[in-house]
Amino acid sequence: MLAATVQELSVPNRSRLSRVTVFAGSTNGNSPEFRSAAIALGNALAQADVGIVCGGGVEGLMGALTETAHTAGGEVIGIVPHVFATNPTVQRTVTAMETVTDVRARKQRMADLGDAFIALPGGLGTLDELFDVWALAQLGVHAKSIALLNTNGYWDSILTALTEMARSGFLSDAHATQLIVEQNPARIIARLRAIQRPPLA
Repeated sequence: MLAATVQELSVPNRSRLSRVTVFAGSTNGNSPEFRSAAIALGNALAQADVGIVCGGGVEGLMGALTETAHTAGGEVIGIVPHVFATNPTVQRTVTAMETVTDVRARKQRMADLGDAFIALPGGLGTLDELFDVWALAQLGVHAKSIALLNTNGYWDSILTALTEMARSGFLSDAHATQLIVEQNPARIIARLRAIQRPPLA
């Protein structure tokens, strides 16, 4: 059965965690723990009734996460550039799909629809998405929480670099410590739910 087409998804109310935008690698990495953690997060989000907003990827960690959540009855919203919209595999792993013009539009729509962000291990695309939403938070464009699923200490080297950035005077301590960092998927959800941020006026 084809995924439903998204007609009108509103920008969420930040007073509750109803959907999270997830960034993740399109490969599985070189440790089975990466995929296991993605599957665990997909299950945890579905069980917590927290929907997923993603770019519609079906491979790697992103595919493992969304397929698991979808199979468990969770909401999975795929924001897909029109050149990929006819891929039947994408349509099988999301509950709703919205087609946009290009990758830039996809990033913007994904950012708009989530109440918070979770980044799993990934490559350059994942880093691009993560730092994009974090920089926008620093500029005051949004007040959404950002979390890292730190499987196998994957994000440790990035966090060390950020600490050095702050020590050298290029990043405020407030922004350097803004990220939620956890290895446990359920703990990430609990911490995101504990933070209630009203929308900017």
